[in-house]
Amino acid sequence: MSALEQALTDYLHLRHSLGHELAEAGWLLPGFVAWLDAHGSPTVTIEAALAWAQQAPKSPAGRVTTVGPRRMTAARGFARYLSGIDAGTEVPPLGLMPRRAPWRRPFIYSAADIDVLLELARRTIVSPLRAATYQTLIGLLAASGPFSGGQDQYKWGVFTDHPGRAMINYSPSPREVLHMWRACAGQASDQQR
Repeated sequence: MSALEQALTDYLHLRHSLGHELAEAGWLLPGFVAWLDAHGSPTVTIEAALAWAQQAPKSPAGRVTTVGPRRMTAARGFARYLSGIDAGTEVPPLGLMPRRAPWRRPFIYSAADIDVLLELARRTIVSPLRAATYQTLIGLLAASGPFSGGQDQYKWGVFTDHPGRAMINYSPSPREVLHMWRACAGQASDQQR
């Protein structure tokens, strides 16, 4: 067993005893230590960690997967541990291989798509209150866009463009949603008379 393999065993044992699961590090780091031993590196260097992390497999479409940044994170933790034992160890800096979540092109719903969703919520959900809640939620998202957090601080307002349809510019509480829904339903029935 090489000195790096022994250090890895000690590192994993120490982290496990402190309550860390280290699921990824447990299966990534033995490969890193084997790679260091195969390349004759006595300790972790920034250059060695980067070279190992960049060997991440590519997806069938040729795109780089997220394995590289995860490898770098595991190597950084191990290097931090080794730096207390071996003064020659270099700890790779944060951001050397940043994790980038793949950007997905958003699906833009047309007005017809939204109308279909609203109608399906009304027809397929048995509970009238739950159906009204989902219709209101869909209307909120259609009117204001999908955002999360911070809606509680705003007051709500209803803007009626078409008879029987409400566009809500803020996210109200469930009680306010029900009140608005009843008010809009009342307006629509008044206009149909």
